[in-house]
Amino acid sequence: MADILIEGGTIITMDPNRTIIFDGAVAIEKGRILDVGKKEELNSKYSADYSIDASKKIILPGLFDGHAHAGHTLLRTLGEHNGTWWKACETIYSQASTEEFWEVDSQLLNLERLKFGTTCGITYLGGGDSIMRVDDPIYGEAHCKAAEKVGVREFLAVGPRRPPYPSRYSSWFKDSRRDYMVTFEEQLGVCRKLVESRKGSSSDRVNIALMFPVPHPEKHHYSQVEIDDLRIQSQLVRDVSRENSLLFTMDGHTRGTIKFCHEELRLLGSDALFSHATELA
Repeated sequence: MADILIEGGTIITMDPNRTIIFDGAVAIEKGRILDVGKKEELNSKYSADYSIDASKKIILPGLFDGHAHAGHTLLRTLGEHNGTWWKACETIYSQASTEEFWEVDSQLLNLERLKFGTTCGITYLGGGDSIMRVDDPIYGEAHCKAAEKVGVREFLAVGPRRPPYPSRYSSWFKDSRRDYMVTFEEQLGVCRKLVESRKGSSSDRVNIALMFPVPHPEKHHYSQVEIDDLRIQSQLVRDVSRENSLLFTMDGHTRGTIKFCHEELRLLGSDALFSHATELA
């Protein structure tokens, strides 16, 4: 017995042999793939509550989005005509966004992913120049709950925003605004709370990843004190990822930055994924 039988399509298996199955079928039970094979074979093995006719269509594993930003779906090209998009990100993400903003953005982002065949992705909780919404766990939790409702698999990347610290944030309740400054340690504490919250979730579809802003020695001449601070802060974030066996990711590498992160900060590893890397040669 299967819940769903997708049948009659051409299956691109993506197995080690890159097998293609013509007139194939996929049996699904409780949201997971139960069996893959020829339509005739699976029809003889399973009856299904619901059948999907995939004739003249391709059946393939869901695509993976290796780099997305929560918030960007609602902002898109806001301010690009006059070069103010970065400033808009900084202001909206840290001072002018509510819990509902991150929830709606997550719904739209992940529905668009599904529309284009993407079933899993990495999403940074913010963006622009590494403006992460990590002053309170409610924003990350709102994003995760919305992603779960859509049904995708996702890694939500959280970590401290780009220094200097403390960082300015604002929260809104109805028409009341509260401004405050948040230290590096407090931002990391929010990340830890999100990790623990996900551990207690009944769903394993949405997980937390840890991130750290990419240092840019090619643009900034860091003093030894600044490098020492980066070492301490980046290792504290990296420790959280390693202690919890979580993915570690960085966004925005360019020429010389991977070398710096390896030799100076010791951030590389088999559990690390660096995205949006340009001009590496």
